Amino acid sequence: MLQNSLNKNKNNTNTNKHKMESLKEVGYVVALFLHSNEPDMLMTSVESMKFIAGSGIQDNPRYFNAVTKRGKPNLRHVSLIEEEMINIHKEKFNSDKITYASVRSNIITKDINLVNLVGKTILIGSTAIVRFSNKRDPCYKMDRIEKGLMKEMLNGNQGVVAEILVSGDVRIGDVIRVV
Repeated sequence: MLQNSLNKNKNNTNTNKHKMESLKEVGYVVALFLHSNEPDMLMTSVESMKFIAGSGIQDNPRYFNAVTKRGKPNLRHVSLIEEEMINIHKEKFNSDKITYASVRSNIITKDINLVNLVGKTILIGSTAIVRFSNKRDPCYKMDRIEKGLMKEMLNGNQGVVAEILVSGDVRIGDVIRVV
């Protein structure tokens, strides 16, 4: 019985890995969200956002011109996660509580494997250019959605963070591609 359960989990992990690996280097913006001033408030869905090079997302008050604990500029300007990854988590936890807004990313994408592009320069829309700097680290808030979700999101299962290199507007439906 235990061996069957272990094999089932291994098969699910392999299937999920295959789903993400089949994604390409070109994708689309599916949804956009801004943080509020308060850390535990729901994120606000928007149709478009303005990226400001070296500063972050305009009207994203908690993170615009943010600095690290050491007083240096925070280069984690924008967070992105794949719609496909959200769906994998929803399926694994059999949960409708795992939504675009609840995973707390600024951009939800489709058809692009973000983690495979860490270190690359990316064009979003016609003018905004970012560099995918790191895999995104999940925070404790993920376990408020579903117990165990934070651990599940480790090791590249929660998208990426990016530094904004060139200012520009980003809209739902925009193409995302490597430059």
